[in-house]
Amino acid sequence: MVKSVEFEGLIADKAFDSDAIINDLNKRAAKIVISQHSRRSKPLPLDHKLYKWRHLIENFFCKLKSFKRIANGRKLHRNHPSRRSRHQFKMNPHTP
Repeated sequence: MVKSVEFEGLIADKAFDSDAIINDLNKRAAKIVISQHSRRSKPLPLDHKLYKWRHLIENFFCKLKSFKRIANGRKLHRNHPSRRSRHQFKMNPHTP
């Protein structure tokens, strides 16, 4: 973690579920809202109200990614070249 930055809490996903990070956050007296790995032998206590907010924030970013793909026209069935048949390319080779 960055030593020079002060903060009151961390909302994170499973990538940050490590004992070293959690110990550092506990030393800083920061609130911890981390999605825990299922393999954790002793699950950490969590604030269900804050965890609910973490979940909503994560869903919000997933929606943003989805809208970005739609706005850019990426990986849509009708636009993605890998999903077109060879017949379409032979009929109109100038299709973008």
